[in-house]
Amino acid sequence: MSALLAVVVSLLTNLVTSSATGPVVVGFVIFVLALLVWDVFHASKGKSDEDDTTSLSSYVDRLIRDYSHWARNYVALNLVRVPTARVSAPGESAGSTLPPAEELMRHALFTDDTPGERRHDDTPVEALTCLIRRGSRRTLLVGGPGAGKTTVLERVLYEQVGLHQAKRGQPIPVLLRLRHLETSAWDLLRDTLHSQGLPLSSEDLRERLERDKFLLLLDGLNELPSASARTSLQNFLLTFDVPVIATTRDLTDQNLLPDADVYALLDFDRAAATTFTRARLGAAENDAFWNAATTTVDALSRIPLFLSMLCVIYRDRKEVPAQLSTTLRSFGSVYELQMKADLHIADPVRQWWSQALAALAHAMTWNGGSLDGRLTIQLDDAEEVVRGYLSGRAPAPDALAIQCIGALHKHHLLTKNGSELQFPHQVIQDYYAAEHLLRSLSDLNDDLLCADYLNLVKWSETLLFMAGIADDETTLRLATLAFDRVDPMLAARIAAVSGDATRRRVVELISAIPVEPDTQEFLNDGDGGVLWLSDGAYKGKLTLLVATRSSDAIPFILEAADARNLRSMF
Repeated sequence: MSALLAVVVSLLTNLVTSSATGPVVVGFVIFVLALLVWDVFHASKGKSDEDDTTSLSSYVDRLIRDYSHWARNYVALNLVRVPTARVSAPGESAGSTLPPAEELMRHALFTDDTPGERRHDDTPVEALTCLIRRGSRRTLLVGGPGAGKTTVLERVLYEQVGLHQAKRGQPIPVLLRLRHLETSAWDLLRDTLHSQGLPLSSEDLRERLERDKFLLLLDGLNELPSASARTSLQNFLLTFDVPVIATTRDLTDQNLLPDADVYALLDFDRAAATTFTRARLGAAENDAFWNAATTTVDALSRIPLFLSMLCVIYRDRKEVPAQLSTTLRSFGSVYELQMKADLHIADPVRQWWSQALAALAHAMTWNGGSLDGRLTIQLDDAEEVVRGYLSGRAPAPDALAIQCIGALHKHHLLTKNGSELQFPHQVIQDYYAAEHLLRSLSDLNDDLLCADYLNLVKWSETLLFMAGIADDETTLRLATLAFDRVDPMLAARIAAVSGDATRRRVVELISAIPVEPDTQEFLNDGDGGVLWLSDGAYKGKLTLLVATRSSDAIPFILEAADARNLRSMF
């Protein structure tokens, strides 16, 4: 077309410049040239629009194909609205370190709103319906480890794609895994779209963002790999007022979405947990599973990720572990048996893979001693970490490191994203880091343990997992150091996953905190009375006792509140 146009333009130009050409002919030539240019322009634009529509359809089809399994396997979860204007308890930072369930209770006890007034709608709602019909442009979904945040986000993506197909005006969902934000939020968005079949120029991408053509689903604000990544995302969200649904573990990330509606993801109730296990175990084994479940397991089974692990363990061993850390240990051993049964895996790999995986998890969380851990690692770097651990312990460490990494990837304990490796879930990384730290604990004096681990937020979940598999002597050491030198709340959380001896000791330490008797006040709301506490040490002390989840704390709590309001928490 362009060659033909050039020939025609050349002929018409010669005609116009000819001395024999009159003004009528010149006008006609100009008219013909205008028609040609108009026709070529619209032909080119039509081809561009056609390509754009094709790319968009390909992107939508890919999302439907990749996430269609959620239409069959998704078990509904519930949310509850969390008030955004919250009050910090004494000694607590503005971003709470409490798990979501304790945070909700803490707020219910210690709010400074007028008694008797309804502060917010705290009625549980179905997660998918709430997030699809959200009333705010930006929504923050808070949930603990394994609570199902990513699952809900992927289910929202699948539902939103269907809405876009039914009505083209609906925004197109884009799921961004924030653990992969290395350079900038803009680059992550552009690269994600390109990898899923929707390559856009910078101009097209900017236009679509400004016209609300995308719904951004940001998975894991707490998984941002660095302070620079966090700043990049914050600047991006300030530049583009795009609709967002984001997930995080706790409220410390709320400042990234200051105007967002905040919801806490609730645990499975028994009915949902039973539906979940029946789909994975079958009707007959489902009944046997729940008959074998203890009270502790019943509480643990309300977390989707852990319930899934329990199903894997029960299918293999016909037994149900009693604690979270032992569940993770049993889950790992099930994979170990599968790897040992693989005839293509060499004996040295079978011997060292678990310790190699733990060393890798620890190194990723350690991340050179920085404040932030890392959730992804380059393949070469991972092999270097494992090689360093095996050196002096195993023969031929270079070859063995490569074999271990390959076997771990083959059996899904490590997953690949391009040239990067990552654990399938942050919980798995935290657990294996705990196994490595427990083996190294005897080499750490109290000062190093406090400075390098207890005092850094990134190690909190790892320390809790370690406390769950450690003996009483170790957990007493951890809890006492945390209480005396770092943070009494960390000590309380360590106690909650430890044995009775550690729980009793931490409750004794908290109970010994001096409190002025006039810092408590009871108000009557006309319906039996409610506990109303003014600011002060008493409020922080009660918060700490609740966090221990210890029956030894009940006598103190009952001195302050009506037993019917708090007894069910223990």
